Amino acid sequence: MKIYFYSALLTSICISCFSYENQCEHVKLDGAKYDLSDYSALVQELQNDVTKKERELLAHRAGEYIGLYTEVPIIYTGTKFLDSGHTNLAFKCAEKAIHINQNYAESYLLRGWIHQLQRNLKKAESDFTKAIELDPIAKAYQYRSQLYYYAGQVGLALKDMEKALSFDLQDEHSLLWLGKLYFEKDEFEKAIGYLNQVIVIENSDETYLISAYRYRGISFKSMNNYKKALEDFDMLIKMEPNDYISHQQKAHCYYEMGDYENAFRFCKKGLELNPSDESSLWKMKQIKEKLSN
Repeated sequence: MKIYFYSALLTSICISCFSYENQCEHVKLDGAKYDLSDYSALVQELQNDVTKKERELLAHRAGEYIGLYTEVPIIYTGTKFLDSGHTNLAFKCAEKAIHINQNYAESYLLRGWIHQLQRNLKKAESDFTKAIELDPIAKAYQYRSQLYYYAGQVGLALKDMEKALSFDLQDEHSLLWLGKLYFEKDEFEKAIGYLNQVIVIENSDETYLISAYRYRGISFKSMNNYKKALEDFDMLIKMEPNDYISHQQKAHCYYEMGDYENAFRFCKKGLELNPSDESSLWKMKQIKEKLSN
């Protein structure tokens, strides 16, 4: 019932603001008073005791009704649309925000991200570059760096990600991406240097840790340092016991070390977790041939 109450309330707010645009300065919600420009406080109140789907709906309505003439809530609404898979509606929000204020960098970041998702890489690059011109923050450089990476321009991606890191030398996102980029260039020692920094950050996000251990483990394996690679894959299995890739990677390490029994054991476990993995199926065939000799 609460969703219907809030929907009706927001509708009445909309009508009131359209009818008395110059006079209507405040609204009340459950007895609390909010300035119409205080979008974040109202949305926070609306987020209490409602489901995720209802929050998205309410955030959208609040963005349209309360922040009708400002770009900030429109971009917030657009981001919600994008998160929920409504790309076309998110794009319309970005376009509307740019029409209202052509100097708000976040609008170009949102539109650029959508262009990237749609593989319009030139338009995405143009929007990210515009955002950097307006507000050269780490996030803008990160966005453009990732675009360059997906476009196969690793050198440009490295340049932008290094610039992003310069804003905060402990930023795990930039550090992880630098590790990934140097990994892609087969510069494994440099990659490991950045990945080490992600791993030692206190309270690092588990998602970043998992990626850092994975890339570091494969880097060690690529350098034929199988002992250290196995240590990283062991850590990954502790963090994600059902991750077939780590079991597969351990099998590869043991195979290269000539330990075919352990290679068989971990390859078998990887196939139990993902029976259709072609790499593991091929490796199992190789292992069985070695064991039969």
